[in-house]
This record gives sequence, structure tokens and C-alpha cells, in this order.
Amino acid sequence: MITEILARQQEELKGLLAGKIVEREAEKNFQKYVDKSIVKVVTGIRRSGKSTFCALALKNRKFGYVNFDEKGLIDVKLDVLLSSIKEVFGGVKILLLDEIQNVNKWEFWVNSLQRRDTMF
Repeated sequence: MITEILARQQEELKGLLAGKIVEREAEKNFQKYVDKSIVKVVTGIRRSGKSTFCALALKNRKFGYVNFDEKGLIDVKLDVLLSSIKEVFGGVKILLLDEIQNVNKWEFWVNSLQRRDTMF
């Protein structure tokens, strides 16, 4: 079930990136931070384009995408999700975790990923 959700989300993201989008200066500035190993958190008001901004910043990189605005992903176990990410996206070093605030104690989960230096 998790794998199917991630595969569907990947297709939705491809559709978003295939559309006509105006390039922004902020995206260019963000590019210098993308490959650094620190965790990046993008915040802002609802529906302001944060997800699109992040996806565009990663457009030319291989990355995994998980949108936690899905009931089926809220209580998912880390190892199950990691396995599904690997199955859907293959070898990625960058993850875009959209709506991660929906996951209880997400900060610990993300910190665990960074400590492991997880390579999918």
C-alpha cells in the first residue's frame, strides 16, 4: 500500500514539474544549499508554493518525494517507508518530505535519517 501511494505521488509531482512555471530568483539562491548535508526546512503560509518551490529546486536532481498529507502515511514505520522509497525511487540521497508536520515527532525521525546518512 505504501509503495502504491509513493508511486502515485511521484506521478503527480512529475505532472507538476512538467507544467509551465515561472523561474524565481529565490530558487537560484536556494540551489547553493541543496547539496549540503544539513536538513532544510521550508516554512510559510498555506498554499504559498512551498512544495512547488522545493520540487523546482530539485528538478535536475534525482530525489525521493513523500507527501504526508495522506492518511495511509501518517503512522507509517520508518523502516517500512524507507523500503518503499527505495522500491519506488531507487538510489536517491535527497528526500522531499512534504507536509511532514503531520507526522508526530517528525524531527526525531528526520534526525535519525540524517544520522544514518541513509542512501536509498
